Amino acid sequence: MKRVKNKVLAAIMSAMIFSSLTMARPLVRVYASEANPINNVTINTNISTNQVTIQGSITLGSGKNVTIQVLDPNGSIDYIGQTVSSENGKFIFTFKSNNAVSGSYNAKIGGEEVTAPYQQAFSFSGSSSGGSSGGSDSSYSSKVSSPTAVSAVISGTSANVSWSSVQNAKGYYVYRSITANGTYSKINSQLITTTSYNDTRLTAGTTYYYEITAVDSNGTESDKSTSTPAASFQRISGADRIDTSIAIAKEQFSSKHPDAVVLASGNDFPDALGGAGLAYKNNAPILLVGNSVNDSKAVFDYIANNLSKDKKIYVLGGTASVSQEIFNYITAQGYNITRIGGKDRYETNQKIVDNLNIAKDTPIVISSGNNFADALSISSIASINGYPILINDKDNLMANVGNYITSIQPSTIYVVGGTGVISANIETQIKNLNGNINIVRLGGQDRYETSTLIAEKFNLNTNIITIASGLNFPDALSGSVLAARKNSSVLLVDNNDVSRQKQLLNKQKITNVIVLGGEGSIKSSTVNSLLEK
Repeated sequence: MKRVKNKVLAAIMSAMIFSSLTMARPLVRVYASEANPINNVTINTNISTNQVTIQGSITLGSGKNVTIQVLDPNGSIDYIGQTVSSENGKFIFTFKSNNAVSGSYNAKIGGEEVTAPYQQAFSFSGSSSGGSSGGSDSSYSSKVSSPTAVSAVISGTSANVSWSSVQNAKGYYVYRSITANGTYSKINSQLITTTSYNDTRLTAGTTYYYEITAVDSNGTESDKSTSTPAASFQRISGADRIDTSIAIAKEQFSSKHPDAVVLASGNDFPDALGGAGLAYKNNAPILLVGNSVNDSKAVFDYIANNLSKDKKIYVLGGTASVSQEIFNYITAQGYNITRIGGKDRYETNQKIVDNLNIAKDTPIVISSGNNFADALSISSIASINGYPILINDKDNLMANVGNYITSIQPSTIYVVGGTGVISANIETQIKNLNGNINIVRLGGQDRYETSTLIAEKFNLNTNIITIASGLNFPDALSGSVLAARKNSSVLLVDNNDVSRQKQLLNKQKITNVIVLGGEGSIKSSTVNSLLEK
C-alpha cells in the first residue's frame, strides 16, 4: 500500500470494481471517508488496453494527499498510478485489468483529516472496438460511519448508554454482550433517534459490553462501534458520617469478621491521619464515633455483633478526640482496648507509626498535619505498600520526623502536597540528614490535582477506584482501608469539575467506582460525568 508521508491516515475510502473491464457496463463503487462526498468524478474505460481511470476530487485541505491500495486475490487488477494535486485534493487513479476474469476487485483509497464515510456508485460502458467513454454518476447514497465516544454506566440493574451523533444517520441500534469478544445481541427493535439508551434488563454483578451501529436513510447499518465495557459505581453511605463508616465496615467485612477495630473521632481529622496503615495491618475497619456513648450507639452495636471479646480495639487520639466516657464504656464491655494518643496531633501520629514496626529502608510518606486531603489521598496506597505516613508542619522538619528518618533510613521519601503545605526547605533538611535519600514530591495546584497525581504515580493496575469528597474528611478516612483492601486509590473529587479525574479514569481504564458518602457529598450526576467517555 502506498502511503502518504504527510501524516498517518485518519480514515479510509474503498472502491469495489465488479466484473472485468471487457464486459459491458461493469460497476464501480467509490467509498470515501469524508465530511463531503467525492465529487466531480469521471470514469473512463479503454477496452483495447483494459484500462479504467477514476478521476475526482475530495476536500482534504491544502497540502493533503490521498493514497490507494488494490486488493486483488486473482491478480486481475493492476494499480497503475495516481496523479495528485496538493491543492484542493484533486486526484486521478488508474487501474488496468490484465485478463478477462469476472469477479469482485477491491481497492482502498485513503485520505487525511476525514470524518464520515460516504458511498457513491458510478456505471460506465465500453466499446469492444476500443476507445473510451465517459462515466455517469448513476446513484449516490450516504454510508454512515460507526458511532464513537460510546459510554455505558451501570447503576443497579440498568445502564445508561450514550454515544456521539453520526452525520446523516437516521437512527441507531444498540448491541449487548456479556463478554468483550462474545456474541452481541440487538436490544432495541425500533431505531433509536437520540444518542442515548437506557438498558433496564441487567443482572446485578454481571459485566456488560456494548456496541452501537448507525443506520442511514436506506436502512443500511454502519460497522459496529468499538466494544465498550459498561462502567459501574457502588455508593456506600449512611444517614451521617458515623453510619457511613459502619456501612463501609460492613462492605469491607461482608464475608468475615474483622480481627480488630480502630476508633477515631468523627468530628476532627488530625489524630487519625496515619490510622489507615494501622487498621490495614490489623485487618480492622476505621469506625467514627461522636462525642458521647449516646452519639455512638450504632458503632457499639456493630462491635458487639462483629468483634469477639478476645480481639483488640484501638482508639486514636487523646480524650479531646475520643472521650474517656467512650473508652470506659468499651472497657466495661470486656474488650481489650488501647488508646494511642499524645500531647498533640504530631505525637499521636508518631505513636501510630511506631505501632507499625516499619523495617529499615522502607519508603515513608510526609504530609501536612494541618489538612486532611493529601494524607488521605495517599492513605490506601501507603497501606498497601506498608509505607508509614508522618505528618509535619509546613516550614521545618519536625524533630520526631527527622529522628525517624535517621532511624529507619528510608530509600525514598514521598512528600505529598505542594510547597504551600510542605515547603521546599523540608526537602533541603532531609537531604542534610541523608543525601542519598530519593525525595519524590507529589503536589499539584490544589488537593484534587495532588490526589490525581498520586493515583497516576502509583498506578495499581486495577479497574477499580474509590472516590470521596475533597471538602470533608470523614468518608475518605473511613473508606481508606476499604480502598486498600480493594487494591484501589482514593481519589478526591468535588461536584463542580472532574475533568482531571476523568482523564485519569480513562487512562487507567477504570470501569468500577466505589463512591464514599451520599448525594450530599458526591452527586450521582458527578459520578456519571466522571464515567462517561
